[in-house]
Amino acid sequence: MPLINFVLSAWVFFFRFPAFKLKKFYPNAIILAGFVQMPVFLGFAALFRWLFRLGHIDGLPYALFGWLALALLTGLFHEDGLSDLFDSLGVSKFDDSAENLDRIKKAMLDSRLGSFGVHAAVILWLLRYIFSVQPGALLTVALAILASRSIGIAAAVLESRAYSGSPDAKASGYLREIPLWLPLLGLSLVIAAAFVLFFSWQPGIVLCTTSAFMVLLLRAFAKRSGFLNGDMVGGIILLGELFLCLALQFCDMTLRF
Repeated sequence: MPLINFVLSAWVFFFRFPAFKLKKFYPNAIILAGFVQMPVFLGFAALFRWLFRLGHIDGLPYALFGWLALALLTGLFHEDGLSDLFDSLGVSKFDDSAENLDRIKKAMLDSRLGSFGVHAAVILWLLRYIFSVQPGALLTVALAILASRSIGIAAAVLESRAYSGSPDAKASGYLREIPLWLPLLGLSLVIAAAFVLFFSWQPGIVLCTTSAFMVLLLRAFAKRSGFLNGDMVGGIILLGELFLCLALQFCDMTLRF
């Protein structure tokens, strides 16, 4: 069925295991990033919670185990992007010279992990641990994962329009093929779901604020670098994820049913 193939296309794009052979790959399926990653996070977090409770082990950060499982199954898809983004920040200077732009591109495309990327990865997992031990962490992190991916893809689709004619643009052709209304529809559904689940405008306001933050941040990085690529988008998605985890701590996240 086309719908099943569409969902599996999103899985194949983001996950390394299990792999599927598809009759047809749908590039537009990347808009489902949050919708395929969030259930995996929740599923593994719930699994570890059940296993540890079965062994009478309490007090562990189950959300962290869900995050770790998601990272491993995606092959550190977004985490690699964050490290590359910070490596490019570390080697760049605040000017628009050709030499500086070339330095940024080399750092972004280098498969090796630099010192700035290592520090970014360590801080990322430290913050994830801190967020995972907070009350209601599973629900907060699940919403942050879903929303950050939805916002990040929408921001990338919007920004990719500015680089469609540049031969050095690393914006994926996938992004330019996606109609802008499609990821915006997905993001609208996430905001509407947050309101229905919590019957509060607070999460919705946080999501709208984060959307503006991520769009402006991605635009700033792309303008500074002179191109847009997947690593940059992945890094922005994780920065948005952390921002959401922090901001949602101050919201009423009590389910209304």
